[in-house]
Amino acid sequence: MPIPLPPLVFFDFDSTLVSKESFDTVLALALQNHPDAEKYQREIENITNLGMSGALDFRESLLQRFSLAPLPKALFETVGENLTAYITEGMDEVIAFLQAQKAEIFILSGGFLPCLIPVAKKIGIPENHVFGNTFSVNTEGFATEIDLQNPLSTGAGKGELIAQIQKGYPHHKTILVGDGANDLNAYTTKKVDIFCGFGGNVFRKTIFDQSPHYAHNVGELLSFFSSLL
Repeated sequence: MPIPLPPLVFFDFDSTLVSKESFDTVLALALQNHPDAEKYQREIENITNLGMSGALDFRESLLQRFSLAPLPKALFETVGENLTAYITEGMDEVIAFLQAQKAEIFILSGGFLPCLIPVAKKIGIPENHVFGNTFSVNTEGFATEIDLQNPLSTGAGKGELIAQIQKGYPHHKTILVGDGANDLNAYTTKKVDIFCGFGGNVFRKTIFDQSPHYAHNVGELLSFFSSLL
């Protein structure tokens, strides 16, 4: 059944809007010259997969990865610029369709803001509609502590932010698209009206099994939105 008013549409970032995991990409670059780089890469991927599938607490997954290497702020910014070349193929068409329908589009991510902003600019999402994790920076330009007051540092944070944002649009439906457990959590806790799991980059069976809607690729995602709007 079509939605009467333009909805609020929230997109996950990593493995949804882009084909990579932004923070893992930062860590891979930080550790690329380490003698055990391959071992660390496997460990990072394992921690990420456990966190995104719900087998490991999301905050714990974030903190474990953050502690693996010294991380210059400039490295996050470099990765953000590089990720503009890894926007999921066809996703710009989905965004353009939603914009034509006057939908309010937001990015919610457990990744870090400097990685998100360049991609958001590339696909036409305003910076004030982009939400991600943040960190403190020391005098030498290195990231130190994650801001644990930020709701996106938790697995339930996306739902909390959606509920806050919707207060400004009380009669508009909310739609969330994502591939991870923290995305699904927003639906199962009834913080979002409609959830569509996305498997165009990474297929997670736990998300597929529990999602009320699921798009295996961008074509199916566009069809999903076309049926609603």
